[in-house]
Amino acid sequence: MTTTPQSPASQLRDAIAMLASATRSFHASGTMERCADAEVVSLLTASGEALRAAESLMITATGEVQQRSATADVAERLTTRLGCGSVAEAIQQTTLVSSGTARKLTRVAQAVAPGRSLSSGSALPPALPALRAALHDTAVGLDGAIVVTAALQPRGRTLDSELVAIADHALAAAARGDDFDPATGQTRPDAIMPATADVLRIHATAWASAIDPDGAEPIEQAAMRKRGVTLGRVRDGLVELHGLIMAEGAEQMQRFFDAVGTPRHTRVSFSDPAHQPGHCSCEDKSACRCADDGVADTRTATQKRHDALVMAFTLAAGSEDAPLLGGAAPTLLIMVDEAALAAGSGTAHLPATGATVPLAAAHHAACAGTTQRVTLNEGRVTHISSPQRIFTIHQRRAITLRDGGCVIPGCEIPAAWCEIHHVEEHARGGPTHTDNGVLLCWFHHRYLEISGWSIRMRDGVPEVRAPGWIDPTGRWRSNTRSSLRLTRRAHRVKPAGGRATRAPHEHGSNATPDG
Repeated sequence: MTTTPQSPASQLRDAIAMLASATRSFHASGTMERCADAEVVSLLTASGEALRAAESLMITATGEVQQRSATADVAERLTTRLGCGSVAEAIQQTTLVSSGTARKLTRVAQAVAPGRSLSSGSALPPALPALRAALHDTAVGLDGAIVVTAALQPRGRTLDSELVAIADHALAAAARGDDFDPATGQTRPDAIMPATADVLRIHATAWASAIDPDGAEPIEQAAMRKRGVTLGRVRDGLVELHGLIMAEGAEQMQRFFDAVGTPRHTRVSFSDPAHQPGHCSCEDKSACRCADDGVADTRTATQKRHDALVMAFTLAAGSEDAPLLGGAAPTLLIMVDEAALAAGSGTAHLPATGATVPLAAAHHAACAGTTQRVTLNEGRVTHISSPQRIFTIHQRRAITLRDGGCVIPGCEIPAAWCEIHHVEEHARGGPTHTDNGVLLCWFHHRYLEISGWSIRMRDGVPEVRAPGWIDPTGRWRSNTRSSLRLTRRAHRVKPAGGRATRAPHEHGSNATPDG
């Protein structure tokens, strides 16, 4: 009995089916949890190669679908016979990938698939043969291939073919881990680490800049036309932010976000012998939190970026160089009924957006900014008070010297980005004096009332009390990040056989020494 040998395509389909079956069995057995570290890492490495192999096969098949759908007769196109209006749609339907992934597959396939002469019908070499070979060898996957394709096959521009060929070879070598010298054309195999897709993007961008130094200019011009930011309508207390930001602007924003969101000291704990694990004296053990090692900043990364953006605009608006709006610096306006503000109930209003916000927003604005009372009677303005300036620049400098940054323990926001909080509310007669002002970041200032933290002034020095679940003792504690005060404290330390070193004088600060 003779058997018909399987075609290579059938053999490959069977191998893929076996891999899928083995993967399902592996998951069903729960084996991963019992694997040693080395086995987990080896499985990750192997699955990465399998992914690149699958993506290589998808790219090759996509190129073939493109070839068979390129006929002038629409009825003869493969896509038409599949009931699809485009190659990307056919890829989505057959592979279940997203539309974005389908577009990437079609673009890479166009760059690495052999072409065909329109006149003779003979095969033409691919635009990026080295990338094609790297894909076939599973040295690079779709993520890496798309960055190379985008750099060397830019839409709407034609680059020098010889330079593109060199860059194609160099980028394929980087993906493999080979060191290619474009000056000599020599390649040292396995001389460098194989480039990840992100590293390959950096390489590809550098090559694109070298091949087409003027290419950035039309991109810049297009970016200038398309840039823009739009604020949506207020819905459920939130406003959608849409827009396109130019690269250097986004870079500056990212730097600011990174600075604000860097997780330096993220937990706060207070040491007390009576409230340590194993030595707790709390009567209600069920409510005791002494075993906790502190409180974490529970904000998500996106929430931190939101707070950083608000902080940046608040700082910019208060700058002496800020552009004027109606003859004054761009000022946040919050309208609130004076009786409601005094009673602590009701809502406030934002005239620019028409939004209604909690009264806490008005308290925050009144504490951190300038307040002005406008008296209305049946819609008529009957009295306007003089604006009450909140903390002069000289007072802010003095408070900065004393506090060094946000006074809430664990918060790393520097003094320059902080607001000044009236410990005794300004609306209730609290003086605008250094003995009544402390530095708080926007987040801790805005939500101080519900955070559980308390602040008081003692002889001109701020003290904080943590929420009970952080510090069950409820003790008031001084906290400072001022390098001057910390240095002075260090100078009080007595050497083993001598007297305390002399402390430097705190010029410009009204802070009293801690006891």
